[in-house]
Amino acid sequence: MLGVSLGSANFEGARLEACIEWITANFTEYAIVVGDTVYRLTLALLGGLDEVAARHRAIAAGRDFIATYAPLFRQYVDRCTFTFRPFSEVERHPGFANHLATLQDLARKDPAFAASVEAFADLYLARATSSM
Repeated sequence: MLGVSLGSANFEGARLEACIEWITANFTEYAIVVGDTVYRLTLALLGGLDEVAARHRAIAAGRDFIATYAPLFRQYVDRCTFTFRPFSEVERHPGFANHLATLQDLARKDPAFAASVEAFADLYLARATSSM
């Protein structure tokens, strides 16, 4: 699985193509999880959008990513089958709520896990505010 962070240069152009090259050298099937609804957090933080507007714009950005880059992934169809999964689709899976609750419970009960989440959030927020 490749988790695509929308808005990140790591998932565009030559960097994305390098990822695809590596994937096709090592796998015959691969899921591309497009973090559309996760991107809403960035849009709300950096774009000052409310939750509803950020979610709509994020889902549109996910559709745009798939439309833009699907032809690139298709160039490798003889070596690997790629399946796009927008996170908005993953969220609708019946087991998603249970998995999310498990992670939230882990964050409440495991100080080391909670600290790693907080450290990542701090790093993300520092990057985001420095680019404003």
